[in-house]
Amino acid sequence: MKTRYWIIYFLLFSLLLFLPQSPINAEPRTITYTVNSNTAFPDANLGDSICAAAGGNCTLHAAIENANQDGQASIIQFASKFQNTNAINDDALPILTENNTTIDASDRWDTANNRPGVEVECTICDDIIRINSSGNVIKGIMFGGGFSGIKLINGNNNVIGGNGTGERNVFITGQFGIRLESGLNNSVVNNYIGTITGDTVPGSVAGDVGIWTAADGNTISDNLIVGYTGLPETIYDPPAGIWLYYSDDNTVTDNVIGVDVYETSALGNEVGILVYWSDGNTIGPDNVIEGNTSHGVVLYQASNTTITTNEIGHYLYAVGNGGDGVYLHAVSGDTLIEDNWLCHNDGNGLWLDFFDATIQGNLIADNGGDGIHLSGDNSLIGGDLAEDRNVIGDNTGDGISLDGAVSATVSNNYIGLQDQGVFDKGNGGHGILISNGAHNNLIGGTSRGDGNLIAYNDEYGILITGATTHDNEVYGNIIGAPLNWGWEAGNGKHGIGIYSGAHHNIIGDDIGASGNIILASGWSGLVIQNGTGNTVEGNFIGTNGGSIDWGNAYYGVVVEHTEGGIGQDNFINFNEIAYNGYHGGLDNVEAGVYINRSDGNMISRNSIHDNDGPGIKLVNSGNNNMPASVIVSGSCEGVISGTSAASAWVQIFSDNVDEGRTWEGTTQANGSGIWSWPGGVAGPYLTATARDNSTLDTSPFSSPYGVGTCNVYFYIPLFIKN
Repeated sequence: MKTRYWIIYFLLFSLLLFLPQSPINAEPRTITYTVNSNTAFPDANLGDSICAAAGGNCTLHAAIENANQDGQASIIQFASKFQNTNAINDDALPILTENNTTIDASDRWDTANNRPGVEVECTICDDIIRINSSGNVIKGIMFGGGFSGIKLINGNNNVIGGNGTGERNVFITGQFGIRLESGLNNSVVNNYIGTITGDTVPGSVAGDVGIWTAADGNTISDNLIVGYTGLPETIYDPPAGIWLYYSDDNTVTDNVIGVDVYETSALGNEVGILVYWSDGNTIGPDNVIEGNTSHGVVLYQASNTTITTNEIGHYLYAVGNGGDGVYLHAVSGDTLIEDNWLCHNDGNGLWLDFFDATIQGNLIADNGGDGIHLSGDNSLIGGDLAEDRNVIGDNTGDGISLDGAVSATVSNNYIGLQDQGVFDKGNGGHGILISNGAHNNLIGGTSRGDGNLIAYNDEYGILITGATTHDNEVYGNIIGAPLNWGWEAGNGKHGIGIYSGAHHNIIGDDIGASGNIILASGWSGLVIQNGTGNTVEGNFIGTNGGSIDWGNAYYGVVVEHTEGGIGQDNFINFNEIAYNGYHGGLDNVEAGVYINRSDGNMISRNSIHDNDGPGIKLVNSGNNNMPASVIVSGSCEGVISGTSAASAWVQIFSDNVDEGRTWEGTTQANGSGIWSWPGGVAGPYLTATARDNSTLDTSPFSSPYGVGTCNVYFYIPLFIKN
């Protein structure tokens, strides 16, 4: 008997083992509410877990009420399309306070009209849907009227919109499309804001901001935002497609802001994107920001912002913005602007007035102002690598304007050429303008690869101007040639100009690799007018030092001051200055170096040859009319001797005619003006210059003295740097 009981107990226990068991940690179930009424009534009996307003239908109001108190994840869906939904007045919809609620009308998409099938309108209320919770999703709804469509009061990880079929929201609202006031890591994805169809803006829409956020860490992606023109405000408080306001660490990517869905016709906001007192935001990649009536992107008091790989004005379609492509005021902290198109904007491609910006890899073309207009300190334009190079061309103003900038570096850019560095995209102004007290800037670098390629610009290749502009360095640039060296690509006027009292600037140096190449200029190669203490050293002017002899149209180097002007004590040393002055044929007028009125200018150890006129020419008491030396005697291997001003430093040269191709050596005259040098020269002609021992005024070349072609095997140079 006992055995039988044990068998029964065993069988019952075994059955219990195989019965379905409820998991101890089961996920809460999701409750679904189906809205089947377009009225605005609240739930009639909240607490019975049934969405039913008076009359038994489930309204959106009642569904949100139930979702807020059910303690579960909730889905609010719709039984049918609700076109022309009855107005919801006076903020009648409850605030969404429960986490993890999805309001989903995507399955009611109006396929025939390509728009949401469910509309929620509000005539006089502030915000149509308000959220004060986390993990919610709202998709597939069209919002009309009201102050804003969706307002996030606070909450994290909410999603507005979606990339799935029918998940796009549409906002045709009063002042704001979407407002995110507080919270973290929310997403606004694939919405139409300011348009229903994507190719027109309803006449009733003239709101202030499409997406406004003071929350942090948001992702704003794949939205179309147009038509937010609002009331005219200041530049720092404008209507905008997107406005980041005290909002940090956001990513704004893949949006179309200011043009239609086809990216061809303007439906502009006033400003595309405004970043205001915010830190660590990333604009890009792949935003299309064009067709806006003012600037494309504005940063004001923003720090550590990255603007990368955006189309801010289209290169081919000529659809730009009405102001600057990018406008940055009082920004700081390592701003990075890289790999963007900044094209066809009515203002500048980029305007910046603060410090620590890095500008690399951008195509900046066809803008109505300057390509880059830079003030402030410590910015980098370009860089060492090919991918760092900016291509800056066909802008109405200057390629780059350093307007009072300090310690900027401009290196390895193409300025006036297209992206292959070959064909004409000259800017309407100067290639680079340095003005208004700009100082300690570096244009190029200490090796040829750091230099900029500057060609085809209508004005000067580089202009340095203004009495407070000083101590800028210009190294290693090629001015007047394309990358392939296939033809002349001169700038319209001077290659380099130093004007209006600019002082103590350095153009090249005597190392050789840091010298500039200045060719084919429409006027002269390099001009210093009313400038003091500038150094021109180690450059190739009219030649590349090899097989290229594309001389500048007038003079190689000009130093002058105007009537009543000042300008003196400049240094022209170790340059090769050749083939200049052939614009009108051989008329023996344009000199290699031309000194007009200015005095105290040192001309030392240059290779000056094959210019149209004399190697060095002094006019209007230039260099105090320092008299030339006279060579009295000499031979290929014998002592060279002559006369000059007392105690002058004398430099001896060999040349084919009457200039000074090859520096042979330096000696000093005695107190009676007698000098000699031990010889060993190349010939066939010798010339000499004299330099005043105290003022540094340097004379023209002496008359040539023929020694015949010499056996240079016996030439022993005498290295005296003076």
